[in-house]
Amino acid sequence: MPFAAWRMPDADEVSFCAAPSLMSAPDSAAASDGFFICPFGRPFAEACRIPFEIDVAEVLSMDAPQRPLPKLPHESTGKDEYITRLSSLITNLKARGNAKTVISTVKTEEMPSGDTAGHIAMMAKHLFANGKGLFCNCWYHPRLGLWMGASPELLVSIRGRRLKSVALAGTTAIDSEWDDKNKAEQQFVVDYIADVLAANNAVTEVSPTYEAPFGRLKHLRTDFAASLPDGADIEAIIDGLNPTPALCGYPKGQALNDIALIESHQRECYGGLVGVACGDAFDAFVNIRCARLGDGQCKYFSGGGITADSVPETEWAEAQAKRQQLINFFNQENS
Repeated sequence: MPFAAWRMPDADEVSFCAAPSLMSAPDSAAASDGFFICPFGRPFAEACRIPFEIDVAEVLSMDAPQRPLPKLPHESTGKDEYITRLSSLITNLKARGNAKTVISTVKTEEMPSGDTAGHIAMMAKHLFANGKGLFCNCWYHPRLGLWMGASPELLVSIRGRRLKSVALAGTTAIDSEWDDKNKAEQQFVVDYIADVLAANNAVTEVSPTYEAPFGRLKHLRTDFAASLPDGADIEAIIDGLNPTPALCGYPKGQALNDIALIESHQRECYGGLVGVACGDAFDAFVNIRCARLGDGQCKYFSGGGITADSVPETEWAEAQAKRQQLINFFNQENS
């Protein structure tokens, strides 16, 4: 049954909704309130929604038919292919000048046992137990599949005319110093968000940049608070910000072209948006630190920002470290 379970970064309780109507008509959800998912690179007008139809007590009392999850295509990014394509990209970035492209990797792994439902339940328990301060989410939509994630990256939170956003980029080991390449990655994102808000006549306050730890890794983070003018086009702001340079690159059009040429897999919902709309409250998070789940399978996504100063072997190692940290997080191993 289509459902969503989520917890806001500052909340203690997990929220839940399910939408039986989507079982027979997956494109029928026209309600604006509900849990929403927008795949990577798609405008927000095309987001899929799971409306607030029934709660968990009603789901547990129902005698709904059981359906197995589908098998996922076995996709895993190979190191040799990654290194070769990244070397060519870096050469192009050096010629372009002030530019960045985010390249993702994927790895499909078999679950350790044949008990798919049991393993997913274990992952969900670990997700909500360990994900304090993150937007934890587990959801299923018939168009998009079953996903689980723990995002630290707020795209926008809107209450009336007040908007919040976050720039989150750069990655290094928890005990390492920040190099110029990571600082430049973060500045790309900060400048881009500031430009989008300014173009929509928002009055914006920007915090100093600070460290955001995650297990054995850490990122750079900058917070934005803005006042929107009367009649602001919220959807235009969302589409202007999404995808940010943290998941796409800069300039956006060229970065999207690079991604289409270099990545041999589909990002699906990785790097897109997940969140909740309810009345005048709207919260959208970037769908990172996530996995798609299939019949006995977990498909993990990870990525990194590539600039003219990138070293392919170093970028490969960073992508592997991010994915392993995600696996550890979901399975409560050294997290």
